[in-house]
Amino acid sequence: MAHTGRRLRSGGLLTTVAIAAGLALTPAPAAASAAAAWDCPQGWICLYDHAGGVGRFYAATDGCWFDNIGLQGLGDRATSVYNRTSHRVNLANWNGSAWEHLVHADPGQAFNLPASADNRTDAVHVIC
Repeated sequence: MAHTGRRLRSGGLLTTVAIAAGLALTPAPAAASAAAAWDCPQGWICLYDHAGGVGRFYAATDGCWFDNIGLQGLGDRATSVYNRTSHRVNLANWNGSAWEHLVHADPGQAFNLPASADNRTDAVHVIC
């Protein structure tokens, strides 16, 4: 899937938003808070910088797609995931020569990534 990067400036905060055909992404909130834990719209997949679903930095709509978030500068930072899509979602790491499966999240699952996958996600793959 080809992506076109675009930078938006909002209140002095530079946020990168990738736009792809049929894939809607939202910028991350400026500050993480306990009140925003596990904030993820119904029908979306969300990744977070911190444990417990805090610090959302990635959100994308349901569909059948593979998104190389490393190319968007979002790789190697996910610590927790919430899958609110209707499909299984795989997270993968690019090891320099091939994609390796890290974990999967079934519909409705929200969890902290295990130590073996923490801060290693470079791709999100919604399986249909």
